[in-house]
Amino acid sequence: MTRLLGVVSMLAVVALAGLYGWTHRPGHGEVLRAGRRRDDVTDRAHPSHPSQSSVIRLAGVVRADAEVVVSPKVPARVRAVYVRNGDTVRPGDRLISLDMGDMQAQIEAAGAGVAAAAAVHRKAIRGKAARAAEMDGSVAQAEGGLEIARSKLKQAELGLPLAAGSAVADSDQAKAGIRQAEAGMRMAEAGLREAEDAVRRLEVLHKHGGIADVDLSGARTKAAMARAGYDAASAAHDLAVAAAKPAAEAVIPRRQVSEADVEAARSGVKLASDGLRLARSARSEALAIADHDIEAARAQTAQAQAGLRQARAAIGDATLTSPIHGIVTKLTADAGEYAQPGMALMRIVSPASRRHVEVAVPVRLVGALAVGMRAQVHPGPRTAPSASLEAAGDGMPMRAVVSEISPVAASDGRSVTVRLRLLDGDAAARPGAMVGVTVDTGRGRASGRR
Repeated sequence: MTRLLGVVSMLAVVALAGLYGWTHRPGHGEVLRAGRRRDDVTDRAHPSHPSQSSVIRLAGVVRADAEVVVSPKVPARVRAVYVRNGDTVRPGDRLISLDMGDMQAQIEAAGAGVAAAAAVHRKAIRGKAARAAEMDGSVAQAEGGLEIARSKLKQAELGLPLAAGSAVADSDQAKAGIRQAEAGMRMAEAGLREAEDAVRRLEVLHKHGGIADVDLSGARTKAAMARAGYDAASAAHDLAVAAAKPAAEAVIPRRQVSEADVEAARSGVKLASDGLRLARSARSEALAIADHDIEAARAQTAQAQAGLRQARAAIGDATLTSPIHGIVTKLTADAGEYAQPGMALMRIVSPASRRHVEVAVPVRLVGALAVGMRAQVHPGPRTAPSASLEAAGDGMPMRAVVSEISPVAASDGRSVTVRLRLLDGDAAARPGAMVGVTVDTGRGRASGRR
């Protein structure tokens, strides 16, 4: 901005020098002061001007309200320029690339720190997922163990009365077997007595010749068979008696074993429940630790990103881009040159923005100006800074009003920057164009605003 004001001041000095030479020609006054007659040529050129005592004529430059100065944030060498004067650019379009040197290395180091922190963050997230899967498996295994333990308990509880009843039934069955064996033995004993009686009768008859030998032999065979049956029944009885004793003695032990199985199943359920509770608690603790790791990694990433933003804010990007949609003007950058912070490499002017006029007013004339004073701006052809004010003031005038007077002098110490707001016709005022300005100091302030 300081450099801009210096350039404007130089242009104003040159214009004032031309104005001085022009107004000292025959027929013209130095300044239109009270008591002096205006030259007829001037009156014809500016018929709308008020009396000579209220007019100050100056030279100014048209500026756009939406105007951006492109400048590096740190000293750097221009590597490439991608635009030319008059090019239309959009937000984000490349303008200039810079060789940042060591400063670019700082940005790259900060970017690498962001990438490393982001990798740690992603690893923490994946670690949590893996840990959650592992702990979910442990919880599922504990839940499965609990279900198995509950099934065993239910089976043991259902088997307790069955086992007791089975033991009693076995004892009763053994007793019934004894009774059945006793009945068989009695039947066999009765058959044996009957067969032996038949043999004795037939022996008496055979002795007296009453029966044949074959009949006696058959009776004796039947008696032998009856004896064998009796012996078998007696052995079955002994076996039933032998089996009944352990069956009767096993009723109580078998019930106790079943009760012990129930207690063991209950203990298994308790252990499985405790294991499930511990697994769930371990899962919660593990996930909480994983969340802390993720938060720490996220904070580390945010810190690295803040460091990168700080580095970029302090150093700037290696590629300067357009922040607005506009037209490139005042391009001074060339590849290979060294650019300094605050040094305007180019300006980007929005073609749709409002325009205003900046004037470098000599310090001796500032006291006559005030915000709100009326003025006229005379657009003219694009001329060199040394063009005369008469040439700069060529064309249809535009109404303007003094909108701002700088409270401090410019860098040259001899002028003050004054801004004028155009009230109409600003479409004809091209940013950067030299114009002539006539300020009416005697008619007061403008009453209307646009």
